[in-house]
Amino acid sequence: MVVCIKDPSNVKHILKTRFNNYHKERTVIEAFSDLFGKALFLSDGAEWKSQRQILQHYFDPKEFHAYTSIVEEELSSRLVPFLSNAEKTASTIDLQDILRRFTFDSVCQIGFGFDLKYLLPSLPPTPFADTYKTATKLSILRKRKERLLAREDLEDKDVLARILRRAKGEQLDDTFLIHTAVNFIMGGHDAMCPALTWFFWLVLSNQNVEKEIIREIREKDGHLSDMVYMHASIYESLRLFPPFPADSKEAVDDNVWPDGTKV
Repeated sequence: MVVCIKDPSNVKHILKTRFNNYHKERTVIEAFSDLFGKALFLSDGAEWKSQRQILQHYFDPKEFHAYTSIVEEELSSRLVPFLSNAEKTASTIDLQDILRRFTFDSVCQIGFGFDLKYLLPSLPPTPFADTYKTATKLSILRKRKERLLAREDLEDKDVLARILRRAKGEQLDDTFLIHTAVNFIMGGHDAMCPALTWFFWLVLSNQNVEKEIIREIREKDGHLSDMVYMHASIYESLRLFPPFPADSKEAVDDNVWPDGTKV
């Protein structure tokens, strides 16, 4: 039996209060295991905790702040000029595709020190992004197992290289590193692209909100920490259209939810 919930108290109970009692759904693990392996997205229990400890250091706000320059460069040298040119020439663009290119460029530079250059003015083909999209679809629909074998050159400045250095001689096999890389792409691109797409769509659909955001940007002179209205708008967009709108769990032991539902 499957029970779908959206009550905040039940969600908190499953994802926090009794987190250890609810594991990833087996059908999801079977469908995605070849693509994501046993990395963070599909792991549970001690394995999940161990991998989270490896990765959480690099997502600490102070540590991750070092990567903002990569996003700022992508914004200033590619995204903003592209959008400005489209406005000047009154060109029609596919904003979702542009944001997809922007997030892939940013995520791969931060994660692996490799610039795909998908957001060049010529809008080149996106074979890696297309292959990733196809792979996720196959993972959902697949009836037989396949192995993902790939290898990426790593530079010292990226997250994956830092993981290797932090391991201090520990044996991290290629399969683990490949799955970690794919999980990183999913966590970055699959969260950022839809979040940005929905946000701009909502702003476009609410002219009063757009005016307030523009007013605040001008008044605060680009200081993000002071933009309360912008912050609230982004959070409301994430509330209405979360990048990962559904999550499936299986109960390990019998349990009772806050609303009285027995599992």
